[in-house]
Amino acid sequence: MDEAEEEAESRKTQLDKVQKKNEALNRELAVKEDDLLRLQSLRVQLEGDLEESKDKSDAAVREITRLRGSQAGTRAATRGASRMELIGEDELSD
Repeated sequence: MDEAEEEAESRKTQLDKVQKKNEALNRELAVKEDDLLRLQSLRVQLEGDLEESKDKSDAAVREITRLRGSQAGTRAATRGASRMELIGEDELSD
């Protein structure tokens, strides 16, 4: 019976070791799952920030384009008015 008891004790010791290893792995897995959730949340936040930044950049480009067009239109109108003034002066001098 001693040999059977030793075998049972050896198996119990092995079982305890495996259970402790399993518990440690489960804790490690839980930590990694928490890290993964935090990273996924951060990714979603960063994607939102990037989209917002892109929208602001696109709006700025549109505004610059609009202002350049407005500036070009103002220059053309000013040139046209200057020409009209020159034509008017020429007619007056005749």
